[in-house]
Amino acid sequence: MTPAPSGDPWGPLEAIATAVGTTILVAGAYFARRYGRRASVSVVGEVFPRSEGALGLSVRVSASSVGLVRLRFMKEEEHAPKIRVTEIHDHPGGFIDGDVQPSRLPPFDGVFVEPGETVAVTEVFHLPDPEPTLVGWRIEFVFDVKRPIKRWKCWTWADLVFVPLPSQER
Repeated sequence: MTPAPSGDPWGPLEAIATAVGTTILVAGAYFARRYGRRASVSVVGEVFPRSEGALGLSVRVSASSVGLVRLRFMKEEEHAPKIRVTEIHDHPGGFIDGDVQPSRLPPFDGVFVEPGETVAVTEVFHLPDPEPTLVGWRIEFVFDVKRPIKRWKCWTWADLVFVPLPSQER
């Protein structure tokens, strides 16, 4: 290796190290932006008997932050976390939606989820007497998180699950 004009033999190595360090920094910033705010969401439902033959539905929803930064649930009415239970009926033309029951309270009101953390909430819905065409319920869980740069936009996560009517009720 020939020395640099200033007599410093490490000059070329310093330039290479600086270039590699800059590349790693830029790549790290790209991946942090791309994968920094990730979430996992799930919903589980179970029908249970209540008094006098009535039915109830236990709904458990959870949200996990699997990225590098915390998730803060939005509070605005149109973006707040929502749980909805929709009846599904069997008709000659196919399945159709019936009555919808929204959650009584917004889940995760004012809560945030740190990276690697999971929050969960359970809500119980009182179900009306099943009609003869009822086959089950669709449970939806949706929540939005503000974007860090474009604060007027948001990311949305959702999960759906179908809970069939217990066979003895059909």
